[in-house]
This record gives sequence, C-alpha cells and structure tokens, in this order.
Amino acid sequence: MDIKEERIAFSTRLNAILDTRGFAPKQRGRQTKLAEKFNLTQKGVRRWLEGESIPRIDSLRTLSEEFDVNIEWLHYGNGPISALHKEVGGRVKQARDAKGWTEAELASHLQNRTGDTEVIKVAGVRAIESGRRMEFAPDLAVYADVLEVSLSWLETGLNLVVDASAEEIESDEGAMVSVPKLSALASMGQGIPIELEHDRLISTVSISKQWINEHLPKVSSIDNLAMITGYGDSMEGTFNHGDMLFVDTGVDEFIMDAVYVLDLNGQLYIKRLQMRPDGVLLMISDNPKYRPYEINPEEKTTLRVLGRVVGCWSFRGM
Repeated sequence: MDIKEERIAFSTRLNAILDTRGFAPKQRGRQTKLAEKFNLTQKGVRRWLEGESIPRIDSLRTLSEEFDVNIEWLHYGNGPISALHKEVGGRVKQARDAKGWTEAELASHLQNRTGDTEVIKVAGVRAIESGRRMEFAPDLAVYADVLEVSLSWLETGLNLVVDASAEEIESDEGAMVSVPKLSALASMGQGIPIELEHDRLISTVSISKQWINEHLPKVSSIDNLAMITGYGDSMEGTFNHGDMLFVDTGVDEFIMDAVYVLDLNGQLYIKRLQMRPDGVLLMISDNPKYRPYEINPEEKTTLRVLGRVVGCWSFRGM
C-alpha cells in the first residue's frame, strides 16, 4: 500500500468512528465539530477526513484515547478496533465453536435467518470475530438468536443463558424480574443521536427482586428499571466504557446532583447534572480531563431528562 492509499484508508477508519459517535455527516459540520473538540485547525482536520494526510503520533494518541480505539488499528488498520470489539468478537467465536460451526456455516445461518445474502459474508463473520468490524451486520441480537445465547452475554460476558420472556419468574431463590435491555448506546462523551424512550427492547436480564432491593434502593419502581450500555470514557471513575447501566426511567426531571441519561440538542448523553448557586445548570463528566459544560438558557428549555442512573453492572476479565 502506497502513502496515498494509506491516507485514504486512515480517513475511512476515522470517518467510521465519527459515524458511530454522533458527529455530523461529512460536508455538514463534521470538520468544524472535530476541529473545535480538539482545538485544531479546520484545514488540518479536513486533510485527515479527506485522506490527504495522517496525524502525527501525538494527535493519533489523543484520537485513540478520546474514541477508545486501539492506536495501532487507527493508524495502520492492524488488530482489533478496541478491547470491547475484541471481547465481543471473541464471544461470537466461542459460541460458534460450541456449535461446531465453521465461519461459512455461521454466515449461512445468518443469511437464512435474515434473507440477506449480499451483506452477510464469511469475511464479515471473520472481521467481527477478530474485532475488526465497527458495526455488526446484521444486528448483534441476530447473532445471539442464531447462536442461541443471550445478547447480554455477547455484549458483556454475563448471563449466558437466553433470558425467559416472562416479566416475572418464580424460582427456588424467590421472585425474579426481567429487566429490559435496550439497544441504545448512551454516550458518556460526544453524544449519540438516539431517543431512549423510542428505543427497542433487544433482550431482558433476569435479576432477583431481593438483589434489586438491596443494591438499587433508589429506584422509584422496579417497573421503571431498564438497562443500557455506556459508551465512551468521560465518566471514568464512576463507571467505564462498555458497562451495563441501570436506569430509573421514572425520573424525568432534574431533582438533585446525580447522573442522568439526557437528551440535549438531539444527542443522548450520560452525564452528571449539577445546579450552581447562580442557577446555571452544569453538565459534568466525572473524568477530570473533560471540562463541565454550561447549559445555556435556550438549551435548558429543551433539555429532556430520560432517566437517572442508579447503578452499573461491570465485568472485567482477569
């Protein structure tokens, strides 16, 4: 690959990242937004986006840290996109191996399930398993269905067995509640353009009422409990990229200093909200490398609180 091809390949990877982070489309503000975020010149950013240059190593490191992707992948296209992509891909392969299927057989089962023979290819399955595909095609929920594992296990490594569909299940250990897992990836950084209340249910996670009462006593009602996946690093220290977050959807307004899921300017965020004595509402990232954002009076009138984060479910491999 010559230098021109390397630059174009880099721009493809960078734009793919920005597509999943809620940035404006190319030619419609992406260049300006990226330049402002990193305090860079628009000319330099345009050259990155158009495949005319590759950033210096310090800028590459900043981009990889901000967007939580591996710098080797961002720079050269080598290796998995991120640790999270590698983990999810590894579980897809683990489930495929348990079935005794080849990559081609999994692709065939996915094609049969979706009727899509154009997008789903063996190469796509291989890319997903190696953590080198930015987005799943088809949806990861289809992989879970075909492989007969729970979606929550593919995403987090927890809850391997496919969840029961009943809202409440009686077991030897007492009442179990099926908490809805939504497909939204709520951003702890740049913001993602998704509406939580219109989001679709993709699985349920069975949790005992006793556990909820002990660990999530602040929830307004068990019926209001939902789970979403946190995305980004701006809330590090409180919870991390890829953590499953418990959200009390019964909270629809700012009531105290707490972490909320909120819609600001059509973007979905997970941020701490705090009211200053002068009445200014701050949107705060718990990661100290991010500055608080002052929500101006006009934005305050359109700000929508979609829920309060009351806990997280974190898994880290050893």
